[in-house]
Amino acid sequence: AIFIEDQVWPKRCGHTGVKEVVAATEMTEKIKAAVRAKTDPDLLIMARTDARSALGSIEAAIERAKTYLKAGAEAIFIEAPQTLEEMRKIPRALPGVTLLVNMMEGGKTPVLPQKELEKMGYKLIAWPISSLLATTKMVREVMEELKTNGTTARLWDRMANFKELKNLLD
Repeated sequence: AIFIEDQVWPKRCGHTGVKEVVAATEMTEKIKAAVRAKTDPDLLIMARTDARSALGSIEAAIERAKTYLKAGAEAIFIEAPQTLEEMRKIPRALPGVTLLVNMMEGGKTPVLPQKELEKMGYKLIAWPISSLLATTKMVREVMEELKTNGTTARLWDRMANFKELKNLLD
């Protein structure tokens, strides 16, 4: 898949900072250009909109999504719905559309289990920082252990061993 986003450059994380979006007409031109350039039938053209945060309403984001679908987008990602009701409203307003939802621990969107998201109508689910959050915590623990005790031995049972790493990396 390729993401085409409606944020003003440089883009910002959908859950942090102030975001601005380009005019919907500019975004539709980007989508149309991607559709014209597409040669691989397996490539999915996904439109991402940050209108929920930038314009302040889920309705504005849904309207943009509908416009992007008319321009040729094959999947939609409405970034950062802020309530369970907003999350439900998106699939109801866009029935049959391939929808992506972002599950980011500590973000603006309620984090729900995969099965519940599937029942709502989401077909794609991203967990964009889960492994980064876990890795960050473990790296911090390892560094604190080294600073305090000069060895990682106390943490070995929570770490992958060298053989596991070699097998993973093949």
